[in-house]
Amino acid sequence: MSRGKSEMDVDFWEQLASRVESCGGVWKTSMRDLRNAYGRQKLGRQVRAGIGRRLHWQGLAHFPAELPGYQEDLVWIYAEGSPFANRISAILDPSEETAGQLRGWMDAEATLAGVRELVGE
Repeated sequence: MSRGKSEMDVDFWEQLASRVESCGGVWKTSMRDLRNAYGRQKLGRQVRAGIGRRLHWQGLAHFPAELPGYQEDLVWIYAEGSPFANRISAILDPSEETAGQLRGWMDAEATLAGVRELVGE
């Protein structure tokens, strides 16, 4: 085994999508956990790029868009094309269309909050 490498945790990657789903569509984890599952000891640029590719192969995306280089940093993992992904994209890629989407989501949240207040929830 070469220096800086250990075995990739295949089970971790295979179960990741279901883990994200079971956490309501978004899962928070540390870069240390992702690095360890990837089978490396350091979070260099190539390792972070490999982790990003592996997530993409699993149909997952991450925030921040550029994976951090510190093992203690936290990242969000979520399904590509999910409601969470749509909101992240709307915020990170501002346009007239995404501004309208954000306003619609905020209006829906305000309506829901009003209904909850009425029913005493």
